[in-house]
Amino acid sequence: MAPSVCVALAVKNGEAYIAEAIESVLAQSGVSFELRVIDNRSDDATVEIACRYLDDSRVTLEVNDEDYLYYGSLNRALAATEAEYFVPFANDDHMLEGNLVEKVRALEATDAALAHSTALWMDENGVVSEPVIDHRDTPPLAAAPSFFAQLVPYNRVVCPSAVVRASSLRSLGGFDARDDYAADWLAWLRLSLRFAVVTLAEPLVAYRAHPDAGTSRVRRLGLTGYYEPATLGHVLDDVAFPPEWRGWRNRLMAASYTKVAEDLDRDGIRRVEQGFGAYMIQGRALARQPQDREMQARYHSLVTRAGLTAPSLPMEGVTVAPETTAQRDAMAATVAELGPLLKRLLIHVDPESVEPAMALLEPVFAASPVDAVVIPDGDPQPSLCAGRIVIAPWQSALIGVAESAGLPAWPTAIPDPFVRPAEPAKWETLTGA
Repeated sequence: MAPSVCVALAVKNGEAYIAEAIESVLAQSGVSFELRVIDNRSDDATVEIACRYLDDSRVTLEVNDEDYLYYGSLNRALAATEAEYFVPFANDDHMLEGNLVEKVRALEATDAALAHSTALWMDENGVVSEPVIDHRDTPPLAAAPSFFAQLVPYNRVVCPSAVVRASSLRSLGGFDARDDYAADWLAWLRLSLRFAVVTLAEPLVAYRAHPDAGTSRVRRLGLTGYYEPATLGHVLDDVAFPPEWRGWRNRLMAASYTKVAEDLDRDGIRRVEQGFGAYMIQGRALARQPQDREMQARYHSLVTRAGLTAPSLPMEGVTVAPETTAQRDAMAATVAELGPLLKRLLIHVDPESVEPAMALLEPVFAASPVDAVVIPDGDPQPSLCAGRIVIAPWQSALIGVAESAGLPAWPTAIPDPFVRPAEPAKWETLTGA
């Protein structure tokens, strides 16, 4: 008979903690399980350590032919297992006694697709402390789609605490591995729209926080501003998202942007020249709720904390004329995003290119309430006056110039992990979903 639970332990260079993680799984009792270790081309002793456990028939080891990253490796295990339940585990986390049996019991007693529990923080030395998220007040059983409210504006399901019906997860295509940071959050959001969710208040896993963890890496790089808003925006377009909730989309997105901006500010990622700067993300929250005085105050505060001059509202913008239709369309999208926040836009253009620039811009501003002023000077420096913003392509030199002059930037063509199709060949999704 096939094991009832598949624990998938995806790892790369996890020699420091993998033995403890494996042993915490093998210590589980009361349920039949398999432990699939999937190695992502480690160049340390990870594989050697994992091999020590292959005498246990419950343990298998597979080394990827290339690095499919964490979620792609989980998809490989999900595609291969015959178990009814699936656990996305990590090499640095720890299962406490009763973790698998309690969650399987809860799932079998309900029609839920996902069971999760409180998780405790654990440091790099194995010292366990307070809960990551305390679920004592979370409903023990939430019918679809009610648990969605527990997942916004941030993920309240600690990934290694999850036990999910494999068939339900496969129906979504597994984890969307284009989202290299929040694919588990995306999966829980989408599952919550379709299936019931069980929450166990008892702490049943320990979640290790350490400098080499993937979450720590993403935060150091300021990439939460890339992944988290895109993840929520993606699920708001899910066909299962209730039509009666659609009026809440702007508020939900604004809440997500605000939470991420707070995190970025706390981590010192304050300017756009650094990446997804805190004030830029808060600006996108403001664009969703332009009349909200609290949002206005938050945006101005984060602009000031970045050492820049906060613009007056509605704003005057400075930009350089686009040269291609793609650049023009990106500018148009940004002008639309700003909406009533933008009253006037100074567009600098090389004197010899005024006529083609005007032809390119006309579709954007013909019916726009924005006062567009074309300035026949290719150098925007004279217009970089305090109190204005600069609209410029993502990662363009003009953003650095603007911030050096004390002006906040509003980037166009901000990258999004979901703009391209997921690739099954790279295990970014499962085929046939």
